[in-house]
Amino acid sequence: MPLSLRRLRRVDIQPLIDKIAARLGHWQGKLMSRAGRLTLLRAVLSALPVFFMTAHPLPAWAVAQIDRLRRAWLWAAKDVCNPGQCRVAWKLVCRPREFGGLGVLDLHRFNNALRLRWIWQAKTGASKPWKGLLEPPSPSDQALFASMTEVAIGNGLATSFWSDSWAGEPLRKQWPLLFEASRRKNRTVADAIEDDHWLLDLRGRINLALLPDFVALRQVVRSCNINPESNDTFRWKSPSGGYSASSAYALQFVGTQQSPLRHIWPTWAPPKCKFFMWLLMQRRVFTADRLLRFRMPNQYFCALCRRNLETPAHLFAECPWARQVWERSASLFRCPAIRDPDGGDLALSWVLSKLAENIKITNEASAMLLYEAPSGIAVFSFDGAYLNNPVKDFWADIPQLILEIFLKYDRVSTPIDLVSEAIDENLTEELTRLCGSEKKLVVGSAQHKAIIEEKLGITCLCVDVPDCEVIQCSPKNHVGTLLPEEKSKTGKRDFDVEELTKFLRQHDFDVKPEMVSESIAKLARLLLDVKLCEMEHLKFLRILLKDFVVKSGIDTKNWRLFQFATVPKMICYPRSSYEIYPPRKIFSRDEYRKIEANAYRYKTIFSQIGALSVYEDVVSLYSERCLLLFDLDCLVDDAKDTVQEKQTENVENKQAGDTGNEGIPASSDITRLHLH
Repeated sequence: MPLSLRRLRRVDIQPLIDKIAARLGHWQGKLMSRAGRLTLLRAVLSALPVFFMTAHPLPAWAVAQIDRLRRAWLWAAKDVCNPGQCRVAWKLVCRPREFGGLGVLDLHRFNNALRLRWIWQAKTGASKPWKGLLEPPSPSDQALFASMTEVAIGNGLATSFWSDSWAGEPLRKQWPLLFEASRRKNRTVADAIEDDHWLLDLRGRINLALLPDFVALRQVVRSCNINPESNDTFRWKSPSGGYSASSAYALQFVGTQQSPLRHIWPTWAPPKCKFFMWLLMQRRVFTADRLLRFRMPNQYFCALCRRNLETPAHLFAECPWARQVWERSASLFRCPAIRDPDGGDLALSWVLSKLAENIKITNEASAMLLYEAPSGIAVFSFDGAYLNNPVKDFWADIPQLILEIFLKYDRVSTPIDLVSEAIDENLTEELTRLCGSEKKLVVGSAQHKAIIEEKLGITCLCVDVPDCEVIQCSPKNHVGTLLPEEKSKTGKRDFDVEELTKFLRQHDFDVKPEMVSESIAKLARLLLDVKLCEMEHLKFLRILLKDFVVKSGIDTKNWRLFQFATVPKMICYPRSSYEIYPPRKIFSRDEYRKIEANAYRYKTIFSQIGALSVYEDVVSLYSERCLLLFDLDCLVDDAKDTVQEKQTENVENKQAGDTGNEGIPASSDITRLHLH
């Protein structure tokens, strides 16, 4: 610790920086994970300057050099790193964890917090032997101290008239024009009020602009009561009311919005997994989309499915392989299954769905599910459920469902009458036995929920889920497994015929509901998958070519996917061949000329591997879509012929029946002839 009566020189502070740099040489950083390096950074590298800062303010150049060493250790495990190795901005890293950072100490703010300690002790400790020997606080330190303290005036000897918070906010902040006009800005409250010294300090005359401020300040001064027998009382804005370095540091983040990233750290996962999750939620993982952005070599496609662009959202949520992992994990640990990511923000969506928006149905007892089958009502139990969307999650985890009862009813009688609001006696008895007063019942109708809660006193959760959906799996797919007697009535048409018909008509297929078969539904699902992939590629290419389009002046408003995919290939491979559409056929003469004229500027920006991969993938999707449309066209034609043959057969049978009845006398005529 250097002790000096003058301001410290660079040579006095350099040993501290050298001491920190020497620590990095002894640590085997390459053998540690980033989470391990983060632990050493917080425990050692951030602690070494603290002792120095308790006595001396650390200059900005020293803070910058120490931060450079700490940043290099975290991201590169060395004493030097280039900007490309830093995944996240250092200001964000130095935020507390509740505000989205890693909890690394911000030396500049902590330096401010430690300097406030001397102001606090000078204000509250009148008997300190060193009082009066320290340099006067800077205006920034004084303003920070005033924002963190409250003052109750006693004798007014320790309170600054202009800078302390003895009248709400500091007077210098409430009336800045009067503060600028004052010649003596360091008076105490007692000195300023005595004989109106604050008024005598004002330079010049009070003009009309200063008159309202002057009147307001004069009222505040007159309302201040000085008590010579008591000291001024300072209170720190913290639960304890006293100064602490941690509270002074935390108060500098007041107003910062809490981040969902704070949910990562309390979990039981290993530190390196939590660190990776922190990077993932900020999209700082080097997937193919990020490598393309930085013009680095990449394979473009997802390494698991080999079909879509590798993005964080796809790799960890949308990929079929990833979805299987999440679904099995959700089933194993009884937690909500991953939801569809909103806007590609997959990790944030999953964490929020898991930690913030769960519906806790039950803790120890089992939850019950009421399902209306075509021929009756079934009640299932699900043990220890913590579900975000109860009905869908029940059906998603089909092995966990246990059939408790199945009550058959004919079409005339209904177990729950919505008109009279009555419940069948058998159903009432079974629900009372199974649910009692502790278990909750999941129903699919708000009317059923109201009737059961009113008549039976059973707490219900209502989640409206359609009976069947076009693409997603429906409860009817599983009824045959759980209710064998319903197998013949369900499972053959597990898709919404009307929605499927509408989807096919959008692709110029003349389809009627009675023509839809399982084969047509299967091809329609595949066609939808291809369409979604094409939309994802189009969205990515629009972003990738945004800068090129703006600078080249090309109007891409009516461009299609093939045109966007051809541009990078034209730039990276100007003499290559094209599988389907050559550029001169899909671009106008003006567009083609502008692309060639601006190609030299962007030849190094687009990745050659990425450009070729995108084009080949678009060609593959186009070919697959054409084959699906051709197969669908054949199936639809066959379905039309089948329906037409049935209609013709029905007409012929009807005509044959009418012809056969001609010439046959009615029964009354036969009777009349017999009597005759």
